[in-house]
Amino acid sequence: MMCKLAHIWHLFVSFHLIHSLSSFIFSLLLFLSWVAATRKTQVYLRA
Repeated sequence: MMCKLAHIWHLFVSFHLIHSLSSFIFSLLLFLSWVAATRKTQVYLRA
């Protein structure tokens, strides 16, 4: 019983880590694309 519980806990923890990592990467990409877009608009406004 304990072995099964540990296995389920391990799966849950790894899934949670992957989920947080992917959401972190997604928000980072979103932020980078936002920065790139604002920089492009700034360049267009200057020109």
